[in-house]
Amino acid sequence: MVAAVAAVAAAAVVAVAVVVVAVAVAVAVAAAADGRGAAPGDAPTEGFWASVKRLSRGDVGVLTRRVERQIERAKEHTARQVDPADRALAYDVAVITGVGLAMLSVKALRILPAIPFAPGHKLVLLTPLYVVASLLTRGRFGATWTGTTMGVVAFLTGDGRYGVFEVLKHVVPGLLCDLLVPVLTRGGRRPGRLMWAITSGFIALGRYAAIFAVTLSAQPPAMAFAFLLPGLAIHAGFGVLAGFVVPPVIAAFEGSLVKGTSPPPTAKDLPHEQADIG
Repeated sequence: MVAAVAAVAAAAVVAVAVVVVAVAVAVAVAAAADGRGAAPGDAPTEGFWASVKRLSRGDVGVLTRRVERQIERAKEHTARQVDPADRALAYDVAVITGVGLAMLSVKALRILPAIPFAPGHKLVLLTPLYVVASLLTRGRFGATWTGTTMGVVAFLTGDGRYGVFEVLKHVVPGLLCDLLVPVLTRGGRRPGRLMWAITSGFIALGRYAAIFAVTLSAQPPAMAFAFLLPGLAIHAGFGVLAGFVVPPVIAAFEGSLVKGTSPPPTAKDLPHEQADIG
């Protein structure tokens, strides 16, 4: 009896997850292909290192404004995709889609066209977005669904060498964020940059573990292991750097956070624009 109930509960959880991701992907694709084109400022206006320099000075506006714009765009499409009666789902889908679109725009940044350089370097910008996705969503796995949405849309647009398996490298960082971030920020705590650097480094290693597993399954083992140590070092390094960007990004969204507050907000405590989504 217990096993049957557990199986039904697990199936229900999976069904909800599939619905959230499917709706988010549909909204993301619709927003990306919107005939109106991108909103002003949506397209990357500066390169990766220019963005990093701004972030190193504590100026996270270049990142947070992009997220806010994309969430606003996602709200418009979510209102047409999600039942207005289900505000919680509509809110999470809008956040997941908006952050996912912002991540895709970060992936569009180029250092040198068509020349591979320091794989994992965009974790400096992507990891804070995973953290924000976890804190802005009501659901337990907001960052996981955000990574899944980003990975599926990237796959549909032809990203990566290993097809659908490329999605895994986007899912794992989100899952690790959903497991670690609520614990670190519980009760309104705000860890310092050192703690975030350690956490972000661990998340980056998780991402590389996913990449290594896919590579090992598709390439000769000798080739996969030849890149193991360099890949670990590079990902860990950029992951640690991302930890220094996380605190100002969280601070920029402080008034909109759903998790990591003390006391946790109820539906009526959320900002007006969040409560009225859908």
